[in-house]
Amino acid sequence: MRVFGVVFAAAAAMASALHITELLAAEEGEPGWYAALGVGYSDAGVKASFWLDSDRSSGSVDTGGLAGQAYVGYRFSPHRAIEAGFLYAGKTEFHGETDGFNSRWNAGRMFGRTRIDGLHIGAVGRWPVGDSGYALYAKGGLLFWDTTTYYKSTINDINHFNSDGVSPMLALGMDMNLWREWRLRAEYLYSTVNLERRVSVDVNMLTVSMVHSFP
Repeated sequence: MRVFGVVFAAAAAMASALHITELLAAEEGEPGWYAALGVGYSDAGVKASFWLDSDRSSGSVDTGGLAGQAYVGYRFSPHRAIEAGFLYAGKTEFHGETDGFNSRWNAGRMFGRTRIDGLHIGAVGRWPVGDSGYALYAKGGLLFWDTTTYYKSTINDINHFNSDGVSPMLALGMDMNLWREWRLRAEYLYSTVNLERRVSVDVNMLTVSMVHSFP
């Protein structure tokens, strides 16, 4: 029984020490750098009408796909940070058919694709939820976006169009402590970008990221 008590006490002490270590890591009280890599899903509001230029054409758009981001940040306190990184908001694809009458498209099948990516910078406000290791956060900043619009089977030879610009960006999310310097973050991000002909579309992006804090 005495041996059992010693083993139990040692195990309890180790568990307590581990829990305290996790809480200290969750608090992130010391200023410092961190880096993250995330993957997820993005949906861009590209409508079929963007591609169609004749009432004798028809088609549909797949607006969602794989997305991701990589970023670095500097934490001033458990509640304030600044972040910057690269964002890939995925591709959309259009498939349709036309007879080619009064249209930029050749008669037959139509195919179009858009791609959205860019650099972002933002300020982060973070609110730890007690000693749970969880925290809610909001991020506001700018997205320096770049878009590509691609047409296949068009009348003229030029079928790639690039646009770039700057738009406000907003993100909301939650993070949780995993182990020591590692955290898991779930984030929703919203912004707008322009495609060819200055057509504005909404970008909605969900990602899950692994975040590593540097001592």
